[in-house]
Amino acid sequence: MYNVAFRTILQGSGKEGVITWTAFESKEAFDAFYDEKMRSWYQVVGEGVSEERCIELVDTTPIPCYIRAAVHDARDPKTGVLNLDILDMELDTALAALNLRDERRALKHDLPPPTHLPSK
Repeated sequence: MYNVAFRTILQGSGKEGVITWTAFESKEAFDAFYDEKMRSWYQVVGEGVSEERCIELVDTTPIPCYIRAAVHDARDPKTGVLNLDILDMELDTALAALNLRDERRALKHDLPPPTHLPSK
């Protein structure tokens, strides 16, 4: 597998700054995917790297980016109206991701597990 980590750069997407990663079958498959359109949406922050390195890169996504993405995903794309039930679910998902990040950091540095505010 050929792992690539991306930072969303598409202005107005609601996901600017969020880092994700994808495993491609090969470098050639990645090259075919990463065309001019994709370059306008995503910046490569890690190419041909290990799964562990991809996760480390994802863990550098700033918290405000997760919150902005949650709010964006909770809006009706046609009306722009915020659905509070969807926002609640999106924020729970963001909190779970941040909790996992903190747990990984604690393990890496031989620290006690962090105490989190529970999600609902």
